[in-house]
Amino acid sequence: MAPGDLFTISEFLTAWEQHRNETEAKKAAARAENSPLFTEHLLSWLEQTRFSIEQSTYDSYELMLHTHVIPFFEHLNLRFAEVSAEHIQRYVDYKLNQVSPNTVRKHLWTISKCFSTALKVLEEQRLVSSNPVSAVEMPKPIKYAGAKHYNERQIEEMLVAFEGTKLGVLVRLTVFYGLRRSKF
Repeated sequence: MAPGDLFTISEFLTAWEQHRNETEAKKAAARAENSPLFTEHLLSWLEQTRFSIEQSTYDSYELMLHTHVIPFFEHLNLRFAEVSAEHIQRYVDYKLNQVSPNTVRKHLWTISKCFSTALKVLEEQRLVSSNPVSAVEMPKPIKYAGAKHYNERQIEEMLVAFEGTKLGVLVRLTVFYGLRRSKF
């Protein structure tokens, strides 16, 4: 279109919308560059929550993040603002091949909590606008069927089998004092 030509309304609206989309894309890219790495933010969130939660809760979050979440996302090198529901869904699909749906639900709950906390701070800076975990399909939980206990004969056989081995003391302590499911 030559200078001085008149735009039709539809041409003007199309050009304006294209300009707006390009501007928003540039702003989003700039915001993403200022966003911390996702894995760094997870660790930062963990430290921030340390004194507002029970030590056992902190320990379970720390184990989960260091053992499962961070190793998966570390190689993606994603900024916090770049994490999408698609990334989280890939994590879910990957983990469902390794751990139970209930465990994956706990992971998602923890990641979601991290995003919810971040939204309060990073939304003001326009670095994050939504929680991508909310758009992910949660795995169906598996109902716990209850513990299966050894009878006296099985316990005696186990104690005899482990007697004198490196695990003998551990097995004996576990038999007499028990062990909660969450500690496995």
